[in-house]
Amino acid sequence: MIIRLKCIALIFFGLTSMCHAAVIPYTSLEKSHFANIRQITLCQDPQQVAKHDYRLIQAYIHSGDMIYVDAIDYGANGLERVQGWGFDEINHDHNEYTIEQVSCVIKKEVLEIQGKVNGSGHDDTHVFAFTIHLNRKTGTYQYTTH
Repeated sequence: MIIRLKCIALIFFGLTSMCHAAVIPYTSLEKSHFANIRQITLCQDPQQVAKHDYRLIQAYIHSGDMIYVDAIDYGANGLERVQGWGFDEINHDHNEYTIEQVSCVIKKEVLEIQGKVNGSGHDDTHVFAFTIHLNRKTGTYQYTTH
């Protein structure tokens, strides 16, 4: 019943594609009426190897935490997003994950993102740590759980 009412509300706002299970892409972060940014963290660059600065964005969308990364530059008009990434394994609306202890470190060509899932909307015992290695040049990434 709750899901059906949620879909009716989404259809009312013209967001019919959100009534089905889906990976929530990066563009949803920019456009979604239901997004709530919880935290923005600058990725640490201890060896100062990156051309751009990178920020890790944790948002609450569709009953769960999701994470995104932006490459940013300081332009004439202030901060400008150069590129953005989302992660299918984490950013799926049916997961309804609670994500904690998220960090981001720049290591040569790779951003290393680590975090912990501490339950989901379906199962409070669903607990695991994850690591994402995002290649800054190719935009590809490796996702592992441990």
